Amino acid sequence: METATVQEIVIPLVSAVVGGLIASGGAMLVMKAQLAHELSREQRAQKKNEAQRALEAVWTLFSDFEYLANIQINLNEQFTRAANEGHADFEPWQKVLGIIHSDYQQAIVSVSQISFLIDAKKAPLLSEVKYVQSRVLNLSEAVVAYNSLRSDLLSYMEQKQSKGEVIEGNLVQAGFDPKDEFIISAKAGAAQSVLGTILEFLETDVDVCWKVMISLKQAAEDYFGDDFPSFKMERAGKC
Repeated sequence: METATVQEIVIPLVSAVVGGLIASGGAMLVMKAQLAHELSREQRAQKKNEAQRALEAVWTLFSDFEYLANIQINLNEQFTRAANEGHADFEPWQKVLGIIHSDYQQAIVSVSQISFLIDAKKAPLLSEVKYVQSRVLNLSEAVVAYNSLRSDLLSYMEQKQSKGEVIEGNLVQAGFDPKDEFIISAKAGAAQSVLGTILEFLETDVDVCWKVMISLKQAAEDYFGDDFPSFKMERAGKC
């Protein structure tokens, strides 16, 4: 009777332990699945956020490109107008009355916006983006400097002219003292130097900015897949 009693007690206990282990194991599997799902959802959300930041970087470079291209168009129009009016032999500073868009506020591409380039094996693009933005900053400062120098030159000429007469359209022929002529020449030279720097690098800066922007867009499309919006960017043609 005692043996039977022991067996009756042991068997239910063993069954309870095994059942508990099975239930516990099942609960752990469910918990792991939930954790994996949560982790996957967080990773997905993080990737979407990174794709959004990458898109912002692309549009920042597009704004830089538009700024450079508009300056190029503006300068070409002024040189064309001078030539059409018979003033092709004028000095560049005489043809360029002022450069538009001198109040451009450049947005800076942050490292977090393009850090995906490291995982995408496109790390060299990091330095290319930084270079392009530095060129845009330099040019915007040069534009402001030119407009200021030319305005100062014209103000000085208006103050110092001893006589003046309209000789054609809005052209004025004026006389100056020798000392004033020297100062005018120096001021004109300063404006011409800055304008020359702008003209020397502008075409290259426009081309490089476009190429880097397109490369960044392509890298983002390849890396993020469907998380990065698909859209076309076409250049109408060289200015």
